[in-house]
Amino acid sequence: MELIKITEENGKQLVSGKELHQFLEVGRDFSTWIKERIKKYDFIENNDFTVLVTTPQNGGVAKDYIVTIEMAKELSMVENNSKGQAARKYFIQCEKNIKEIKQLSPMDQLRLQYSVLEEQDQKINLVDERVFKLENIMTIDYSQQEELRTLATRKVVAILGGKDTPAYKELNKKAFSSMWKDYKRIVDVNSYKNTAVKDLLFARQVIIDWKPNRELELMIKGANIGRRG
Repeated sequence: MELIKITEENGKQLVSGKELHQFLEVGRDFSTWIKERIKKYDFIENNDFTVLVTTPQNGGVAKDYIVTIEMAKELSMVENNSKGQAARKYFIQCEKNIKEIKQLSPMDQLRLQYSVLEEQDQKINLVDERVFKLENIMTIDYSQQEELRTLATRKVVAILGGKDTPAYKELNKKAFSSMWKDYKRIVDVNSYKNTAVKDLLFARQVIIDWKPNRELELMIKGANIGRRG
């Protein structure tokens, strides 16, 4: 299990000081803590650590201290708490693992790399599978429900000829009931609120394309023609 990310550069194992500080749950801010530790234990820049300065997109300057695994072990040890002990043991085990890998034959190293890649592929496939299942069972949220309801209202009102028409006053309940009944049958849900996220585009189109059945269509025409007569 990776407690703290370790990178390798020019044969050296390196650790982000910020990540170590976060893991150790130090009660002081990172900048104060790392500077005090460097001064107290005589760590040397470009030997035990390097300073990494970046400019985040939100502006300003971010500074990290990239420390060697030897310095990381010492920083962990002097914290004198359970987190420090866990980090130190972790770094020691990582060093041991690297030494064992370097002692392997080139063919064994390739086998090990292949095994690691295969394990990563399995994890990625598992995540993809979970995402796929989630997409298939996740239903639309409140704002999407309101979007469908508003779209349906506009559609039915338009079919009835507007809110001021006799057809709307006489048949709006029947029209809405018919429209949602058709919607639930076509989309295969018991309520439009339970529409799956993956079916949202299809659901919109079902509403846009909806037409009343022949009986309701004649009733709408009859109601509105009667008014004009």
